[in-house]
Amino acid sequence: MYVNDDAIQVIRQTGAHSDSDIMVLFRKADIVVTGDIVDLRQFPVIDRARGGSIQRELEALNRLLTEFVVPNIPQVLKPGGTMVVPGHGYVSDYAEVVEYRDMLTVITDIIQRMIENGMTLDQVKAANPTRGYRGRYGHDTGPWTTDMFVEAIYQSLKGSHS
Repeated sequence: MYVNDDAIQVIRQTGAHSDSDIMVLFRKADIVVTGDIVDLRQFPVIDRARGGSIQRELEALNRLLTEFVVPNIPQVLKPGGTMVVPGHGYVSDYAEVVEYRDMLTVITDIIQRMIENGMTLDQVKAANPTRGYRGRYGHDTGPWTTDMFVEAIYQSLKGSHS
């Protein structure tokens, strides 16, 4: 479709934050609106009750980076590249989304190893798999805490829906 003479592409990417995730690409403006798939203020909300999973969150971020966001390479200090507008937080670029995706990959891999070693959810939480990222993305109070994030990843990887 077109809005203000700009081609708009609505991309369905379900199962990341929830079962109703979408991204919107404004082609001429070179802007991608990510909704709740990207939130650079905190660890991503993985709404397990509404179909979200860490695996689909990572798939969504990888798809965003490979299919829709153009980096400002080779001149990283010059303006350009696709602007990424999250549902919450500040406008970012390719490099910030890569850093966000990599952080999620590292934490997911750590929790996966803990699960493979037979650790319970309480043991995983006590081991602090978000160490190193907690200061930037973590919250101990509020509607989405670091413990809730770790639990959502744990449940995603274990395949439980509770």
